[in-house]
Amino acid sequence: MKKFALAALALCFGIAAQAQTQVDVNDHFTVTEKFLDVNKAKTVKDGIVYVGDTRPKTNIEPGKERGMRVQGMKRSYKVGDQNRAFTTALLFRRPPHGSTEAHVVQTDRVPRSCMIQVKPTSGGKFIFMAHTAKPQAQLFVAVRNGAKFRNLCTLTLTKPEAKGTSKDPYAPVECDYEFTDGDEVWIYSDGGVRMHGFDFSGELDMDFNGSDPLEVHKQVRRAAR
Repeated sequence: MKKFALAALALCFGIAAQAQTQVDVNDHFTVTEKFLDVNKAKTVKDGIVYVGDTRPKTNIEPGKERGMRVQGMKRSYKVGDQNRAFTTALLFRRPPHGSTEAHVVQTDRVPRSCMIQVKPTSGGKFIFMAHTAKPQAQLFVAVRNGAKFRNLCTLTLTKPEAKGTSKDPYAPVECDYEFTDGDEVWIYSDGGVRMHGFDFSGELDMDFNGSDPLEVHKQVRRAAR
């Protein structure tokens, strides 16, 4: 009986150490042609919020939307002791509106488009399966809580020499997060990152419906006065 209890306990701890949430872009978007543009101001998939082009519709010329893009792209990553294969990528094609100065992302500015929002309910580690086709690109992980906005991680990616395959997989990039009630985590890029998915070792609110970036921008600006 003691051996069984210890084995069961070890199994529980082993499960707890693994990712509680695994996000694969392919599970959220179906690409039937060459690519799929994600231009809607908000697309919610199981508590994962994809923020596209949030400008007023009157400011958007037809065919000149500034959202993100999903396209078929096969790559493999070494995650822990597993090789994981992905078939679809989300392309952060440009920096978010309102986040740049002289075309450079300023991490103290609230981004207003082209991002992913999630709401953790515990602490944990984010593991991003992402790469870039540029010599260098950055993935930003920020925390919003009420009228406060701060950068958590700036992750720098460099162009790999070859495709990520099952024999030679890419390495993901990681960011540790410590939970505070009310936090939202916002994930965005300087415009050169291709993300296939991410793992989170903690738990996420699967009913999260996202926050309006423009309203958050106004709240943060008022609080700073």
